[in-house]
Amino acid sequence: MKKTILTFSAVLALTGTAQAADLTVPHTFAPGTQIKSSEVNANFNSIYGKYGELSSKVEALIASSQTIPLSKWAWAKQDCGNWEETSDGLKVYGTAYRKGTRITLKRIYDFRNSVTFVKWATHGAGFSSVGPRILNIAGGNTFTTSNSSGGTTVIADDTSYYTRIAINADNSYQIITATGNYDTNGGTVFKTESGTVSGSSLPYMSNSVIEFSMWDNYGGTGTYNLISEVKTNAVPKNIPTLSAYSFEGGSIPAGLTVNGAWAVDAAGFNSSKSAYLASVSTSQSLGVTATNASLVSLKMKVTNGGDYDAIVKVNGVEGYRTGVPSQECWVDLFMPLDSSLTNVIAVTSRQGSPNIWVDDLTSYK
Repeated sequence: MKKTILTFSAVLALTGTAQAADLTVPHTFAPGTQIKSSEVNANFNSIYGKYGELSSKVEALIASSQTIPLSKWAWAKQDCGNWEETSDGLKVYGTAYRKGTRITLKRIYDFRNSVTFVKWATHGAGFSSVGPRILNIAGGNTFTTSNSSGGTTVIADDTSYYTRIAINADNSYQIITATGNYDTNGGTVFKTESGTVSGSSLPYMSNSVIEFSMWDNYGGTGTYNLISEVKTNAVPKNIPTLSAYSFEGGSIPAGLTVNGAWAVDAAGFNSSKSAYLASVSTSQSLGVTATNASLVSLKMKVTNGGDYDAIVKVNGVEGYRTGVPSQECWVDLFMPLDSSLTNVIAVTSRQGSPNIWVDDLTSYK
């Protein structure tokens, strides 16, 4: 009976509190009164009936979940660590000492009233901060190897963890990480997180991406994350192009805002040209204003810089920054936006004397 109740609790957690409220039993018992076995059995029958009903809904929910390809073409790599497709999944390595690698799924989803499943493991090679997330909504680097830092939960190297992220219609969320399997499929719960999406994060409930991050990895390139499964029943969104800027014409296109000595260089991302800012010690930027845009993507490369030498800002707020060392490779940025705003996206030199290249700057509706 204990096993059935635990499984039933997991089913209720997955299908939501509305269904839980529908559970009633025909008989209630007060202390000191005689209990009839027929009444107890009737209560159990009601519970078993509801359990069967909700189990069917869970099976349908999982069956409807989309399995996300674990192939490089499906993901944007935001840092310079290596990655490879393996028989066990997508393996993503650290960039350098204390410089991790983030990957973002290149597909926007409406995550309202959804469930996302991620199976993952980490080889920390010392301390490393990792974790899956729905960007701007729930999750993040709440796990660390080797030791805890700032309240993180310590995980074991080379051990599979199963994370379920539920985003509910009332803006609440639960993140359940288990070992052995997902908590809804008999796994042992390892960590539970919950909260409510509010304020400036609310627009991303219907417009966000799945991301997996590694940061502060003391093992450098010897650190890696292995993503073995990603599934979601969130609704994918079709996002037509609003504006697309390349530099093949040999000049900075009209429509971009130029602050500083930006020029066109004879090397781009899979192209012959890109925007280029030579080594400067002052803040200079290249930007675009996007109205009714739900996403911006761009390619960027940085050399000859120091700590956080180039930043991508959205409406003046940091959305992405390079780290140590400079991003001496082309990185692929895929950034959801609040489409209710007129968004100003700017690639900005912040400090030091970085060289910055930008290509394929595109906004989507």
